[in-house]
Amino acid sequence: MNFFGRVARLALSILPIASAASAGQPTMPSDWEIAQRTDSVAAYSRFILDNPDSPYVEEAQSRIEALGQLEASITARVAPVVDAGLQSAGSGARLMNI
Repeated sequence: MNFFGRVARLALSILPIASAASAGQPTMPSDWEIAQRTDSVAAYSRFILDNPDSPYVEEAQSRIEALGQLEASITARVAPVVDAGLQSAGSGARLMNI
């Protein structure tokens, strides 16, 4: 599992889960609002896991895909800079594998 996968997994494990209202009211709108405010792969994934029948699932899946593309774009731009920095720092330098 790569770094971003581990971060997403960690975020899913610590993401606060909204509790069901005691009056029996549906929690989907508040869960959806939490996912939108957080705007992360972990938040949208948690929303889908907790609300698989929600009408917002397709939108959440689309946002996960868009965030994944953004992550790939950023990684493609940052990786060469990091590699160049490591090479100029010498053979003893390396990134920590989290």
